[in-house]
Formats: sequence, C-alpha cells, structure tokens
Amino acid sequence: QSKPSYLPTGSSNTAAGATATPAYAQNASADAAPDYLRNCNSSQTSQGNPSYVQGGGQANTGNQQNTARPAYASSSQSSYSNNTNVPASSGAPAYMQTGTKVEPGNQAAANLPPANNEPTKPEDSSPEIVRKKAKETENIPLPPDEIRNRKALIIGINYLRLPKGAQLSGCINDAKRVKEFLSLTRGFELHHIRMLTDDDKNDGMPTRENMINGMKWLVEGAQPGDSLFFHYSGHGGQQEDTTGMEEDGLDETIMPIDFQTAGHITDDTIHDLLVRPLPAGVRLTAIFDSCHSQTAMDLPYVYHSKESEYRTAHKANDGGIIGRHIGLAKEFYKPKNIIKHVRDEYTHQKTKHECRRRCEEQNTSKALVMMIAGCRDDQTSSDTTFQGEATGAMSYAFSKVLNLHPNQTWRTLIKEMRDLLHKGDKEFEQMPQLSMGRPVDPDIKVIF
Repeated sequence: QSKPSYLPTGSSNTAAGATATPAYAQNASADAAPDYLRNCNSSQTSQGNPSYVQGGGQANTGNQQNTARPAYASSSQSSYSNNTNVPASSGAPAYMQTGTKVEPGNQAAANLPPANNEPTKPEDSSPEIVRKKAKETENIPLPPDEIRNRKALIIGINYLRLPKGAQLSGCINDAKRVKEFLSLTRGFELHHIRMLTDDDKNDGMPTRENMINGMKWLVEGAQPGDSLFFHYSGHGGQQEDTTGMEEDGLDETIMPIDFQTAGHITDDTIHDLLVRPLPAGVRLTAIFDSCHSQTAMDLPYVYHSKESEYRTAHKANDGGIIGRHIGLAKEFYKPKNIIKHVRDEYTHQKTKHECRRRCEEQNTSKALVMMIAGCRDDQTSSDTTFQGEATGAMSYAFSKVLNLHPNQTWRTLIKEMRDLLHKGDKEFEQMPQLSMGRPVDPDIKVIF
C-alpha cells in the first residue's frame, strides 16, 4: 500500500511531557481547580437564541467563507420520514436551511416539541464533589506509554440519500484519511479498524444500530494498556435535555444516516457506551468533527487555554454578567426590575454550578479519555476544501498538524490546530475544543 502524499515519513507517537497530578485535590472550593480545566457544560446559548433552540448539521464552506450546512431543527424523533428516493433539487425542503453564513446570531433555530418529562430540578451544589473526584483519580496512574492493543472505530457520513442541500462532501474523505493516518503512522492494524461510511464501501452503513454496535465493539474487552480511537465526521445537532445536566438545557447529538426514523445519538448515550465501561489504564481518544460538538461526550473537564488569544476560546461570548443584564442600567430606578435581574443571575449561577457538580460526580472516568471537538456547542463545524479535495476543517487540521509535528502534547496540539484554522487563508470561525474525562495536565504527550 503506497503512502499518500500528505503523509510524511518518520512519524512518531511520543513526545516529552509530564505525568498528570491534579493540583487542586486539596483545595477548598471548585473554583480553585487549575485554570486549564473547567466543567463540561458551559452556558452556550447565544444572544437571540432561546434555550430551546436546536441547531444541527455540519457547516459547509465555499469560496473561502464559512457557510452553514442545514441547521437541522429536528428532535431525535423527527416527524418526517426517511425517504431514500428524495429527488435532488436546488432548494432543500422546508425543514432544512442552507447557505446561511455563519455569523453571530445567525444560527437557524426552531421550537422543539414539548418534552415528555420535566428536567430534574437542581440540587444544592458542593465543592466537595470536585475534591472527591480529584482525590479518587490522582492516585490512579495514567496508562503506560507502551500500547498493548489498538482498536479504532471511524465514521464518515455524507448523507448521500438526503437532498443535495443537506448533503456533506468531505466526511467520507475524512474517514479514509484518518484510517490511513492511523494505520501508516500510529501502528493500528487494519483488521482492528472498523469504518462505517454511507457509500457502503467499507464495514457497513452508518445507521444508528450499526454505530451503537460499533461503539460497543470498540470498548469490548478493553484492558489496561489498550488504546482506543473514535472518529466521527458528519452532522451534529441538539435536542432538549431531560437529565438536568446541561446548563443550556440541550443535549448534543450526532446524526446517523437514518436519524429521521431511528433518531439521533445523544451525548448521554455516547458517554454511556464509550466512556463509562472503561477501566483504569485504558486510553480513549475521540474526535468529533461535527456541529455543536464541544460536549458531545459529556466529559467533565474542558481545557482553558493560557494563551491570551485563546483565553476565552472555550466559551461563547455572552458579555458576562453585564451582557446578561444589559438593560439593568436603564432600570436602575425601578427596584422591582433590579430584583428580577438579581434573581435571574442567582438562578443562572446556581444552575451552572449544579450542572457542573452533576457532570463531575457522574461522569469522571478512571480511564484516560481525551476528546477533540470541531467547535463549541454554540458553533458549527465547516465542511470545506483544501488543495481541491473536500474535507472537514477540523479533521484536516488534526491530521495536518500531527503529520507536520508528530511529537505533541495535548496543549500544543489544540493550539496548533486553532492556529491553522484561524490564521490560515480561510480564517474559520469555529474553535476546536479539548475535553478530558479526568483531571489531567494538558502537557502530557499525545499517544494513541
């Protein structure tokens, strides 16, 4: 098998780095955690979009502009059928929107159907949870650098059965490139790589059932020293959360080819399938090149960059407390309105900290789980072209950076990916994210 031109020789999967030691295990409050860690569920509702807004789809870029592929306004139980004989047309159906430039406040939105169950009411949060989880994991060693077994599940969906306005172009290419990258430079044997693409030329179609079975296969029998790799490139969506764990009230989802009839796969399900079964000593690397993917696995800790240019890259800019209460200055002489703002802010902060407590309490993993997402939960990920070939922007950045500089830490990898997307010719708006299943130092080396 010949090596593709974009893969250099002499790749390595090691880098200098230090073993993680969560420094805040002894601290007295959750706010004392290292600045590079935060809880998974940041408030991502952008201005003008109510909390029930549901986006979706992977963005598509053309003519060096970021344009949104259809921002699906669908719940996991979509009412329209999966018609495999939908004719191609210049305009997508009414339930889809295409060609929308990705700009602040220009996200497509639609009301969700009424929830079957009310979200669980928040309980009082406690910083004891943070200290408890840090203490539980600090004495659990990280996986060894020497890998015992490697397995990978790679999924790429172009949605070839949907109308052209809803299709993607680069996701199957992403899957092929990642497979080549893993097998040629990272030691993954081909018979331990399972690939699902909707051109039906690999190991099966990416239906909801096949994707879930693939996730079960990936983690089945995992033992200390094993390295697991998961890559998804396709549409991403959001739907109403009923667990009370999401600050913005929305679950993040990925969308199988039969999502219209079988439903989405939620972040809760992904976590239960890929993360919860893993024992200590196993490493899982997960890549989500899809819209709204920052918390696609509901991992408890999101990386905070120390570089000034990316210091707020992990969260949407809502203006902080001033932005949330911009009208307060005009109502200064209206005591009742001031009281309302104070109550709203109190509720906001209480909900945020309770969601963080729940995520840390329930989802902290003893395994080493590292995830890179294409964007924040309030953003879309771009389907674009590089050197004349269709690709997902984040998938391209991931393989490009690791091919150019194989010896990376997680901190340097996410920075170089951001630099490539934001300082290149196309100047993408999406901001790749790094999340962790346990408190670890981002300066540990990238190994998978």
